[in-house]
Amino acid sequence: MLLDKGADLTTKDTFYGFTPLMLAVNPARKKTPAHTEIVKLLIAKGAPGKDMVLGAAVGDGDVDMVKTILDAGPLPAGSLTDALEAARTAKNDAIIAMLEKAGAKPYDDFKVDPGLLAKFPGTYRAPSGNELTIVAAGARLTIGSAAAPPGQRLAMVATGEKAFKGIGAPIAVTFTLDGDKVSGFALTQGGGAATTYTRVEGK
Repeated sequence: MLLDKGADLTTKDTFYGFTPLMLAVNPARKKTPAHTEIVKLLIAKGAPGKDMVLGAAVGDGDVDMVKTILDAGPLPAGSLTDALEAARTAKNDAIIAMLEKAGAKPYDDFKVDPGLLAKFPGTYRAPSGNELTIVAAGARLTIGSAAAPPGQRLAMVATGEKAFKGIGAPIAVTFTLDGDKVSGFALTQGGGAATTYTRVEGK
């Protein structure tokens, strides 16, 4: 009824900036089958941002929600790739199959020399005192606070010899070397200014 009366599909709440579609995909309280029907309705009425909410549906392992979003039409290749990588990490075969059928392709990792890759893991500190740890994950890296459990660390794929991007998050990291030693990295988030992190010796 509200949509038929002209409710604005792009309106956002004033605290988090969530749209109605974001809240339907990732409600503050327990998700119910009605939320999937709301997502279908909002997308059918032209709600923008289905590429942005696909990741949330994959993260929840919500097969019906993922199918609803994929059935709504084409999505950017980058969004499909991020979703596929997340589904593979979660080992959700049903969602993996749906995404691959929709044309999702995995990241084509830049091949970093194993000797150089082995130098990146460690603890790094920003001028604010915030510390992040880099951990090896096969040919990839993960980033997060030292206390973060493995499931809450952000996986990163190599885009260059010393450059990595977050999978499913607008984060990029570029390492700096002092001779043959990694001295720190610059972290950018969402296209904002870079924050410099310096390696903490002995960690």
